[in-house]
Amino acid sequence: TGFSPAVEDLYLNHDWPGNVRELENAVEYGTNMAFGDTIDIDEVPARIMKKEEETFAIRTYDKAELASLYCPGREPGAALQNLYRWIRRIPRLTEELNATGYNKYRHCYLKQEVEIIVKYLGEP
Repeated sequence: TGFSPAVEDLYLNHDWPGNVRELENAVEYGTNMAFGDTIDIDEVPARIMKKEEETFAIRTYDKAELASLYCPGREPGAALQNLYRWIRRIPRLTEELNATGYNKYRHCYLKQEVEIIVKYLGEP
């Protein structure tokens, strides 16, 4: 897996306050989220894209709200589809959500479900 020019530039110019561990986590996240052989800007963790540090809270989220945190700048429907696709691509994540009684028709992710999503996808 490689980086698109935009991601390469972003990663080379990022301060990396978490040092090597933060970089490793960002690359692993991008590798898990990439749909091909190249990590594109859509697969960069949102916390790296943010200019100001915002604290992410583990709480109940409307599904579109959480999806928008993972896919900033995307239309809510597209962001939601991306999040669903990412969740389906990680079987253990899907299994853990189902074990909690996850209801795909509910309009929100409960706090326990958000904890599981963050465990596998990292904080948005």
